[in-house]
Amino acid sequence: MATAERILREELKARRWQAADLAKRAKGDLGKVQIAGRLREATPVTVKWTGIFHS
Repeated sequence: MATAERILREELKARRWQAADLAKRAKGDLGKVQIAGRLREATPVTVKWTGIFHS
């Protein structure tokens, strides 16, 4: 999970977002979808783990 967390931190920083911004954005927000896609490609995270993007 360390890799997934690192990727998430990188993606948030690149977008100048805070973790709380994920919950504020729409379920289909392009940035959230791109982050989730990168996580699924690069790591063995589960769909449940990426569920944080569906807040």
